[in-house]
Amino acid sequence: MNVAYPDLLGTNAPKENAADLRTKGWEASVTWKDSKGKNFSYDVTIALADATATITKFTNPTGAINNTFRVGQKLGEIWGFETVGIFQTADAVSSAANQSRLGNNWRAGDIQ
Repeated sequence: MNVAYPDLLGTNAPKENAADLRTKGWEASVTWKDSKGKNFSYDVTIALADATATITKFTNPTGAINNTFRVGQKLGEIWGFETVGIFQTADAVSSAANQSRLGNNWRAGDIQ
C-alpha cells in the first residue's frame, strides 16, 4: 500500500507491506513412474490444490471498501449488491426502499 511521509522528507515513500494474512489450504499429488526397456522412462504427476488468504490486520481507519483492503477480506473475492428480484409493477416500485443512490427513474422490469 502507499504510505504518506511528511513533506519534509523530500521524496515519496516506498510501498509498504502493511497487511497480515492468514492462509489456509491443502495440496495433494499423485505421481506414476515407469520405464519401457532400458532407454526409456517417464513419470506423470497430477496435482490439485486449494487455498484462501484472509486479511487479519490492516490499517483502514475509514473502513473504505474501494481501492483498498479491509480486515476480513478474502484475497481475490468478488462481491457486489444482492438483489431482491425484478420490479413487476409500478406499485412495487413506489413501495420499495429508496434506491436513488444507485440510479433513478426505476420502473417495472428493473432490478430491485
